[in-house]
Amino acid sequence: YSGSFYQFANRAKEAGNGVVVDWRLPKEGAPLWYDSFAIPKSAQNVDEAHAFLNNLLDPTVVAPISDFLGYPNPNKDAMPLVGAAIRDNPNLTPTAEAQKTLYVLQPLPQKAERIRTRAWTTIKSGT
Repeated sequence: YSGSFYQFANRAKEAGNGVVVDWRLPKEGAPLWYDSFAIPKSAQNVDEAHAFLNNLLDPTVVAPISDFLGYPNPNKDAMPLVGAAIRDNPNLTPTAEAQKTLYVLQPLPQKAERIRTRAWTTIKSGT
């Protein structure tokens, strides 16, 4: 769910300066996001692109990627191969119950989108 936080927490721990990074999935819910792969219509190496995507479907290939990046993957056959630090962390791999509270952000009217963007900018800048 949020591998960046996992990576931040690990870097903070490695730094050994007492900074602790922690996060929680809000019980009220949170936006859901995901990466996707696509082959552009204009791609010149379509066969290679298919081979790459097919390779990522192999549980023994994608599980170590999950461990390295700190992100779970949707391959049910791969998850038993993913390390417990990722697989068993409900902030990275939400439980079935927590997944019910997740939602995909929907496009908003332009005025509302500006408000959301300004609010997010305020949060990020800390002002």
